[in-house]
Amino acid sequence: MKIDIYLLDRHFKYTKFVSTPMMSVLKAWTVSLGHEARVTACGEDGVDLDTDADAVAFSVYTFMAPAIYRISDILRKKGKVVILGGPHFHGGVILEEGSAHGDVIVQSIHRGQWAKLLRDIEAEKIRPLQNPPVVVRDRDHLFRFPDNLHEVSGDVNRGRFSLVMTSLGCPNGCEFCNPFMQGKYFLRDMDDIYRELAAVKSPYAVICDATFGMNRSYTIDLMKKIAPLGKLMFAQTTLHYLDDIELLDAFMEGGVRWVSVGIESLSLPQKKHGRNRFTRDIDRLRRILAGVAERGLLIQGNFMCGLDGETPECFDLIRDFYRQSDLNSIIVDVIAPYPTTELFRRWNSQGRIFDFDWEHYDYHHVVYRPSHMTVEQLIDGIVDLNRDVNSVAMLVKKNLHVLGKVGPKVGWPTSMWNIFNHLGAKHKKKVLLDSKRQVGGQVN
Repeated sequence: MKIDIYLLDRHFKYTKFVSTPMMSVLKAWTVSLGHEARVTACGEDGVDLDTDADAVAFSVYTFMAPAIYRISDILRKKGKVVILGGPHFHGGVILEEGSAHGDVIVQSIHRGQWAKLLRDIEAEKIRPLQNPPVVVRDRDHLFRFPDNLHEVSGDVNRGRFSLVMTSLGCPNGCEFCNPFMQGKYFLRDMDDIYRELAAVKSPYAVICDATFGMNRSYTIDLMKKIAPLGKLMFAQTTLHYLDDIELLDAFMEGGVRWVSVGIESLSLPQKKHGRNRFTRDIDRLRRILAGVAERGLLIQGNFMCGLDGETPECFDLIRDFYRQSDLNSIIVDVIAPYPTTELFRRWNSQGRIFDFDWEHYDYHHVVYRPSHMTVEQLIDGIVDLNRDVNSVAMLVKKNLHVLGKVGPKVGWPTSMWNIFNHLGAKHKKKVLLDSKRQVGGQVN
């Protein structure tokens, strides 16, 4: 049996640079079960509507849901079984919506469930236009990474940065997030991680854990184990772990050269930062980032504007901080209250969400009323802030500093990312200002 597996994106198409580990997991499971799998990361226009596959699976992110529904309807009429899974279905609140467009809805899944799913499709127990659809959920959290992941990840990620996960789940419970296996936390076998990284032909790789470093002793031991591979790696982490000198030294020993940290807000405390809430303690935050920079790590800071309690002052705080801090790159977005999150449920119950078009849940639109500023103030603030922190002058300043500090081999990914953000800021400005003209009637 043949199955096509898709990850879709739009705007500047991040899929040109990365896939997701779940794409490799599904392929590894499928191949080990004796079936064929083709994994594709592309835009909406890249889907093969005339495929000879028996089933087509989509990892659905909320902003791509309408496009995937359109494609699914066509494929089902052509006799293909359509499987819909991914973050859009994690919380279960979208089941009824997805049921109109998919034959199988996956909230979460483990290998045994995937094997049964493929057997049932092959035996035609699950057919196109299945009604009601089959719903799959890994209620007992039996998901584990396949031990043959290293055999397929290179093929899945060909031409892209390889993404490697060292853990799964997140216990933080931030209300704006709903990760896979939220509330749980599992660590991968170190030998499996070593084999997967060793199979990566490129010198570069990405560790895409939501909170890399959460298990301190495991992380230090893992870094020692993979150090001989000589990989140069990008990792996501939180401020709480950047305030740990031994852990930072372990990062460097293992090959981590870039860290992405979700600072989110300079005016509101964030639970995930642990003891380091940083409410208004900008000088302390600068000192921590300076300590990271002293060890040769490049730092990307991620911010979300429009959280409850933030005023228009938040934009100036971020602008001034970026100019004066050791951050080498920055991402500034308006928050997207995904329908699977507690934030969506709370704001919706308060009547503050006015736009339910999922295509607008892409960090490029404002779909809710902020608590301490108007929608127009939020849009104008985001546009002006992105214009300033991604200006040509700032781009040149940050890139020259990066290349002078670490050289081209380590510095070029950050430099290219800053150029990418400069171009992306122009696109985001257009979308936001277009949406500003449209939301007037919606919010009044």
